[in-house]
Amino acid sequence: MVKAKIKYASCIILVYIFQIIFIPFSKVYASPISSNMDVVFVLDSSGSMKESDPEEIRTEAIKMFLDMGQIQGNKAGLVAYSDNIVREHNLDNMNSTEDKNRIKTMASGIPLGQKTDTGYGLIEGTKLLDSGHDKSHQPLIILLSDGKNDPKRSAQESLNDLNNALSICKSKGYPVYTIGLNYDGTVDKNQLSEISNSTNGKSYITNTAADLPKILTDIYADNSKLKIQDGGSIIGNGDFQDLKVDIPNSNVLEANISMLSDKPVELKLINPSGKEIPIPSANAVFTSSQKYSMLKIVKPVEGQWTVRVKGVNGSNIKVSYIFNYDLQIEASINPQKPNNGDKISIEAYFISNGQKISDKELYNNMKAKLIVKNLKDNSIKEIALTTGEGVFRGEYQIPSDGKYEVKVRVDGNSFYRESTPIVIGNSSTKASIDSTSKKGVFQNPIILYSIGGVLAAIVLFLIYFLMKKKNILGFGRVELQIRDENTKELLPPQFRNLDGYRGSFTLFDVLGLKEEYGETENIRFIFNNDDSIDVINKSECVIQRSGKKLDNDSKVVLYDKNKITIFLTKVPKSIVMQFNVK
Repeated sequence: MVKAKIKYASCIILVYIFQIIFIPFSKVYASPISSNMDVVFVLDSSGSMKESDPEEIRTEAIKMFLDMGQIQGNKAGLVAYSDNIVREHNLDNMNSTEDKNRIKTMASGIPLGQKTDTGYGLIEGTKLLDSGHDKSHQPLIILLSDGKNDPKRSAQESLNDLNNALSICKSKGYPVYTIGLNYDGTVDKNQLSEISNSTNGKSYITNTAADLPKILTDIYADNSKLKIQDGGSIIGNGDFQDLKVDIPNSNVLEANISMLSDKPVELKLINPSGKEIPIPSANAVFTSSQKYSMLKIVKPVEGQWTVRVKGVNGSNIKVSYIFNYDLQIEASINPQKPNNGDKISIEAYFISNGQKISDKELYNNMKAKLIVKNLKDNSIKEIALTTGEGVFRGEYQIPSDGKYEVKVRVDGNSFYRESTPIVIGNSSTKASIDSTSKKGVFQNPIILYSIGGVLAAIVLFLIYFLMKKKNILGFGRVELQIRDENTKELLPPQFRNLDGYRGSFTLFDVLGLKEEYGETENIRFIFNNDDSIDVINKSECVIQRSGKKLDNDSKVVLYDKNKITIFLTKVPKSIVMQFNVK
């Protein structure tokens, strides 16, 4: 308890130091918004899917969306449901082909249940997103279902979970995109539309995989500030045909070229200098499934590339492409703390890896505008910005009354970017001015830095006092398999990455903080420097290793591939947990 109070006091002092030293001299910037995404797929796996989605469009959709994503940077998770959770994969980093394949494999061949409980599936998906969401990423949920709710429990209980999930999504800004699977024409459009509309998502209805590229690229572009480009269609003739792809500038991280066809395609890739690039290679990643093929050109040089496509004679190959950019927009206003009635100057520019980009050609191909939103009536006003030497500029006269949100939007042919909004006018700016224009001792920088130095020394001492044992960054992952001891039913394995923890974690944490597993909160695992973890059991649960019951006071160390079994006492379930270093 004492240590907790010291930690709390240290945090307060650090915030105070930051405020008194840095805020009086800071400039008002609209920071760049990340284009990375955290996506959770919520997959209807009820018996009705046999008729609503016999071609398993839902599985193809998940695979295709993952393949569209950047090679590194995004996160993805999966919840498959019927009247309970059939399969689940935590929100995990997608930094390799293996990471994506784990979710693809889990999404394939899911056994179908009898009933449909959309509330159960969506509340679980929401909790999954909420527990692992990176605040700098764009969060979203993709629900793939026929929308027909037929729960095993009472309809009201299912509705309560659905409403709770929507309430969380609305309050935290998690849009839910619904893809209605309508092969047999019985999709419940109303329910799916209500779910998406209430969370600022979008709703789509499809009965064929041919719609997938348009739907998924629309969702992807909506959340990564990219624009879809239609590449037209190619009719296969058994020979190679040339598809031209223009890379507009050197800031394209990846060029994704999707080719929808239920027949296999063969590809060759030629760079702007005429050299053939091997597929696959470090610069060209190829993935395919039953309904599509995807070519990802990694860090392509600027210029016209040629993709040579060979399709089966008579096959229709529908092409679209989308570019991932290493670009953000940063904006600033002057004066830094304007009053109502003031005229402000706006400057905005592109940044990449924290560095300003001055490429004149890049700026000349863009259109920029200042978007002003009246926070009283939500009316919008747009002011065009001019393009200068590596910067967008403009002016705006703040009305004499009211509170406003301003941001800069820049549009190109294949992407757009928006800066983080800045609130100006009335109480927001007045409060900023009042809080930083007080006369007296705290306007003297020498005194400020002196006070800051003393406080910093105190904080460093407290940190040194607390850090007798180093908090080790989490590593590895665990595989969990839950068994019902009454029915002997063994649920599919779940995987949890541990790199988001520091020092330690509890079994309750990795089980998703579900109430029925509350007793596992007192089973703690501590990271060690030798790639092992210690197990500390302060609960009533029984832990076995290699069939031997372990005493609660005995020291248990898990190394790579070690397993333990935890028997719960409040519910008739056991959990087999395997620790993997990598």
